[in-house]
Amino acid sequence: MKKTKIVATMSDFRCTEEFVKNLYDAGMDVVRVNSAHVTEDGATHIVETVHRVNPAIPIMIDTKGT
Repeated sequence: MKKTKIVATMSDFRCTEEFVKNLYDAGMDVVRVNSAHVTEDGATHIVETVHRVNPAIPIMIDTKGT
């Protein structure tokens, strides 16, 4: 049984369906969006791309601090 979770921080510059699928097939459990380094449009692109690959892939957002 796998006990470790793989969290992949995704950049909108590299977020393609092929890239996400390769990560998912390799064992990625969740996609992380770092809001300190992505625009709203970039975050939308990541979410839409991940959902096209598999809508069941969890996505979490790391909000910016002060």
